[in-house]
Amino acid sequence: MKRGLICLFFLILIVSICFPQVSGLCQEGSEQGEVKQQQLFEGFLYFIDKDGRHLKSVEQKFAAGLNSHDLGLAITEALIKGPSSPELGETVPAGTKVNALFITDDGRAFIDFDKNIQTLGDYSAQTEMLAIYSIVNSLILNIEKINRVKILIQGETVQTLSGHIDLDCFYEANMLIVK
Repeated sequence: MKRGLICLFFLILIVSICFPQVSGLCQEGSEQGEVKQQQLFEGFLYFIDKDGRHLKSVEQKFAAGLNSHDLGLAITEALIKGPSSPELGETVPAGTKVNALFITDDGRAFIDFDKNIQTLGDYSAQTEMLAIYSIVNSLILNIEKINRVKILIQGETVQTLSGHIDLDCFYEANMLIVK
């Protein structure tokens, strides 16, 4: 009997050492929840505040381990989806499509949208500037590899989104318009 218990003890010990995933099935879910939490990247998106005068940062979780390109696409898709709070305004019209995202080795990002990005109602100069910096700040401040962003529409440089702010250049992050 004693010998059988000793054999059983060593068998359990060997199984738990050689097959840790089996022993993990008996552990409480809190440890598994910690692993899932570690697999998320916490970033920030920028949406128009309720007064329409500034951007407001909103925490957003993304899958960890995404390369810069895939994280950029995920960030842009989240901007297109819009804010979850009714107190914040969208900066990229729902239904807008990203045609391409390209990041150069020297940190320049080219983001190409379809024409739908130009349909966010009547952009004022302020709204147009906030829409541009919503995209620029969200990409630059979440992706270490990006330091400048150029917005294209249908693969081409356009003068403006709505007649106010020049899109012919690269933009850097602007935290002065974030409250």
